[in-house]
Amino acid sequence: MQLSTGIAEVILLLVSSKLVTGGNYGGGNYGGGSYGEANYGGGHYEDKQTWTYELKAVETHSDNPDLLSFSDWKVDRISRGVYAASGSFVLNYDIVEGDDNEIEINSYRSENGVKDYRPIPFSVQRQHLHSYLNTFYKDLAMDTLKDCSNMPVFEDQFEPPLEKKTYTMNKCQFDQSGFPQHLQDGFYKVILSGYGSVNWYMSFVVEVQNVMY
Repeated sequence: MQLSTGIAEVILLLVSSKLVTGGNYGGGNYGGGSYGEANYGGGHYEDKQTWTYELKAVETHSDNPDLLSFSDWKVDRISRGVYAASGSFVLNYDIVEGDDNEIEINSYRSENGVKDYRPIPFSVQRQHLHSYLNTFYKDLAMDTLKDCSNMPVFEDQFEPPLEKKTYTMNKCQFDQSGFPQHLQDGFYKVILSGYGSVNWYMSFVVEVQNVMY
């Protein structure tokens, strides 16, 4: 299966729009530049964005709730461009090194949010959960989640297993500061998919609108 640790950060990254800048994370590059540098998508980001966003929909599914279940997921708007996410998921088994639990992320854009969602060039290639924790999760989500959830926190490498337990987020706040200055209007969908002991997904739809200052 693929598990929980991806769930919270996809909310964070989606609504913050890191997921819609383009690029393939799993291949070692992100947005056209070497990941970990100050520039994503080919240039340095300025402080003021010309866009705002609204989270429109969240959907979850598990084909075996006895192994993995989701509950009480919600997103509240705190202020313009700032949201807080809360929810939990129950993992009823340990995820260990060398098992078949894998995860991938794909993203899409639609002009009107009704149909014709087309793939956009951002993905996290399918990989074992532990690889995902040591790269994408550690680099882009862990600092945000460490003070508002019981998601894994580590300094160097994640030490397996990912334990059987209930993982919770309690009003984890995130805003759009530090992200691309420009984004195209439209509806963006990000789908986090897990495979293995249980197949599951979480999908998120965000509407992006340009604003005038």
